[in-house]
Amino acid sequence: MRCWPGWPSSRGSGAATCARWGGSCRCSTGRASSGCGCGPIGAPRAACAPGRARWGSSPIGRSTPAIASNVGSACGRARAARSPSGSPFRERGAVIRYALLGLLQGLTEFLPVSSSGHLVLARIALGVEAPGAIVEAAAHLGTLLSLFLYFRRDLGRLAVGFLRRGEERRYLGHLAVATLPVVVVGLLARGAIERAFGASALVGGMLLVTALALAIGDRRASRAQRDRVRIGDALAVGLAQAAALLPGISRSGATVAMGIGRGLRPAHAARFSFLLAIPAIGGASLFALRGACGSAGTDWASLAVTAGCAFVSGFLAIPLFLRIVRSGVLWPFALYCALLGGTVLVWG
Repeated sequence: MRCWPGWPSSRGSGAATCARWGGSCRCSTGRASSGCGCGPIGAPRAACAPGRARWGSSPIGRSTPAIASNVGSACGRARAARSPSGSPFRERGAVIRYALLGLLQGLTEFLPVSSSGHLVLARIALGVEAPGAIVEAAAHLGTLLSLFLYFRRDLGRLAVGFLRRGEERRYLGHLAVATLPVVVVGLLARGAIERAFGASALVGGMLLVTALALAIGDRRASRAQRDRVRIGDALAVGLAQAAALLPGISRSGATVAMGIGRGLRPAHAARFSFLLAIPAIGGASLFALRGACGSAGTDWASLAVTAGCAFVSGFLAIPLFLRIVRSGVLWPFALYCALLGGTVLVWG
């Protein structure tokens, strides 16, 4: 066996010996060599980590590895460190981590503490290297299904009312108006929003914004007495939902606080926020998952686990959220977001 140029080599007993090899070496033999760890002639050394190997000569003049076991183990470790597909989803323990992300999403989606911000921080803490928007989209699909199941009667009444002239059709019109801002902002600023999911400092700052919004909503809850949603209320709540595309701003917190600030009773603000979440979350999730369809590195099984866990925990969290928001007491969540946001800015 001989080495390509660039391999420092020495000769002993008429056989070429490789004194040192690196990640760019190539074999000139026509078959794989256990010592070099190379493939056929001209094939790149794709798996072996840099190291040293000394070669001796066999009685028949062929070079034989003196430390083949050490070289083989090094190559094995290098190959094991790399996934065959290059996907970060398929590493050991991924299912557990993605299940935790789903549970976290379901619990925090309906509490005014920013589920997206918690997902970003959890991905960093758990070492999940998947694109953040895709992970969040899968989790949002789970919570979306929980919304459909929990509010199936309200949705049925709205569907029937759409065929008639009345309160239900007007309410649907207000939901459509409130949905427009998130559609426009989502399409125009898609790239910037996706990049924001990798910035922990931004999450900390937006958590402080959420804390301020919740504090204002808490102060005005006792004075909010209106039941009917007006067109101005719908537009203002829609703008708050568009701002919540940034990780760290709670969608439920921003929309409920805006509704209360506009004079809606907390219970009615919460109902409008829940129903408004269906087109917004559904559209954003399908759009993000559509972009992942062509990616060979997407582990759909892990994303399905995330969605399933988010569905279960979200369905259990909805009645808890309703009881809390009807009371109009939002300051504990404002305090929590302020403490978490400050901690992220200081230590993140």
